[in-house]
Amino acid sequence: MIIYQKTKIIYYIYIIYIYIYIIYIYMSRPTKFGPGSNNTNNNRKNYIFNKYKEGGIGASNFATHNAKNRLASFCKGNCSSLVSIPTIPTIPKTPATTTLQYNINRGASFVWNEATFILDTTQPNYSYNAIITSIPESQVPFNNQLISITLGNTIISISQGAFSDCSILSNITLSNSVTSIGGMAFLRCSLLVSIIIPNSVISIGEGAFSDCRDLNDITFSNSLTSIGRIAFSECTSLVSIILPNSVISIGEEAFRFCESLVSIIIPNSVISIGNDAFLRCTSLASIIIPDSVISIGTGAFAECIRLTNITLSNSITSINSNTFYNCRSLVSIIIPNSVSSIGVIAFFNCIVLNSVIIPSSVISIGFQAFRACRRLSSITIPNSITSIDDEAFRYCTLLADVTILSSNITIATNVFGNCNIMNVYISDAIAIYLGNQLSLTWSSPGSSPVFYGSLSSVNFILPS
Repeated sequence: MIIYQKTKIIYYIYIIYIYIYIIYIYMSRPTKFGPGSNNTNNNRKNYIFNKYKEGGIGASNFATHNAKNRLASFCKGNCSSLVSIPTIPTIPKTPATTTLQYNINRGASFVWNEATFILDTTQPNYSYNAIITSIPESQVPFNNQLISITLGNTIISISQGAFSDCSILSNITLSNSVTSIGGMAFLRCSLLVSIIIPNSVISIGEGAFSDCRDLNDITFSNSLTSIGRIAFSECTSLVSIILPNSVISIGEEAFRFCESLVSIIIPNSVISIGNDAFLRCTSLASIIIPDSVISIGTGAFAECIRLTNITLSNSITSINSNTFYNCRSLVSIIIPNSVSSIGVIAFFNCIVLNSVIIPSSVISIGFQAFRACRRLSSITIPNSITSIDDEAFRYCTLLADVTILSSNITIATNVFGNCNIMNVYISDAIAIYLGNQLSLTWSSPGSSPVFYGSLSSVNFILPS
């Protein structure tokens, strides 16, 4: 029993010896300030610790981790003159602070042009602060790791392309000081879901939010006057749009390829709608264009294949080329009395269009304007029209009745080509060039004009 107790005591002494030896080795290793260091007391006082410095005290924040006392334990009494520990300067979070938040550490600081952004450990993730008066005119550093942006109230404008291709950016907070959003500012921010544009913003630049494919909620500024070219093009998750009463112009291709867009409210402040503004908005079902609008650009609603109903402004002077091209669900259209011309392929391939009212203000109908409107059964050409261009009604295969009220008209080749016309009602016996298959002319119902189809099936009827 005595031998066993002695052996046990020797074993504990041996363990204690090993433990003391390990502590001795650890304390003797070369460190910034520990035993074995060549640093002077002056160096100890002036050395600046970084958050992620390996070795030493391992403190992430000097104030919260009582770094001075912990450092003293390594100095073994040689730090008697240590008064304070300098730290990396921080930028406090204020309304003027611009904050960029990343999903990984980008170091203690980084420079964007001449602006220095400094890590703020009091904020979530890896947040970097700077007080700046403008967004630099270059792409933000580490753009594919940026997850959140908060702009300070000193920012007036967002430069072109500043936050483009931020592929995981999901949150943007704009300050009320911002007056303009530059071209391509948030281009291809594919995870951005919503954006509130503050009331200070007057203009949105070209392609500012283009190809933001998850964007489905936009609150527009009540001061906004213009939406730039392709500003929201290819925002394929956008479902509805309510524009404020301040908007004057909708730029070219502004909402092009917004395939989920079902509805848009255009206020009576809008004067112009640009070319291809709503091109291929394939879910758009109806739209009212207010009387404030005086121009609708070419192709503005082309290939809106689910568009069934549209009310046109009474102030537009023309329906430009391609405006309603391939609107395959459009059933009827009332052209307002202000319109003087119907452009090239304006209603081409509106295959279910069965009713068109052309007012007496219209002077000309362009090339293939109503081509392949296969449900159109009748059409009245008012006495104001002086020319109908080639193939204007070609392949309107159900077109049976044509009324021509004009006595001074030029009808070009194949205007009614491949139509199954049964009756042509004319105003008088003045010579009218019909431009039929054989390019013949006729001056009275008895001159036997030729259409595609059997001659015997066509009746020319003078008013009684």
